[in-house]
Amino acid sequence: MRDDVDDLYSPEEMEELVEYYRQENEGQAAEEPFNLGHNHCTVNFFDDAILFHFTQGTELGTVITLEPEAGRDIVGFITNCLKQLHYNSPQDISRAPTWLDN
Repeated sequence: MRDDVDDLYSPEEMEELVEYYRQENEGQAAEEPFNLGHNHCTVNFFDDAILFHFTQGTELGTVITLEPEAGRDIVGFITNCLKQLHYNSPQDISRAPTWLDN
């Protein structure tokens, strides 16, 4: 882990993050109702980071974070999807990001 990232979290907080993402991916491991194969990676898009979690079995995984600017194509795709869902569908995005209107 990069030193600057490691310095942000205590060992207890890091263990909590590890356990959180382990549980998140266990819930997504089921093949039903879709038979799309194994889920190899989840992507979370936050205001201040893009987080990729690569599963490597039940006890091992890799988390990679990017600044939103580093994933410009991903950000553009997600932003366009959020805008379509928020403005042009019956769905509503609760807590829509403030930058969605830009």
